Amino acid sequence: IVVFAIRDIFVFAWLYVLILFLAYSIAAMHAFGDVHNWSAINRHANFRSFPNSVMMWVQQLTGDNWHAVMRELMIGTHSKCSYRDNFWNDCGSTFVSTFMFVSF
Repeated sequence: IVVFAIRDIFVFAWLYVLILFLAYSIAAMHAFGDVHNWSAINRHANFRSFPNSVMMWVQQLTGDNWHAVMRELMIGTHSKCSYRDNFWNDCGSTFVSTFMFVSF
């Protein structure tokens, strides 16, 4: 019985991680899908598609240059930015970037 309980805990833990990756990937696609290419955000590493978004979160989970990615998504104002409304633009958001990367 103990072996089955431990196995079930691992199954639920992996399901939780899977749901976490899916939720964060979809949210990042919505929030950062239009962000310009800088240095850490480039044509290979971005949040424009679902597979790229998942791979970016795997990269962030391993700690590979996560601070540079978060910093580039916090730019907010730049001469290349175009504002769609008062909150979202194509250069990211300081609040959303900080919240997503710290909570992940």
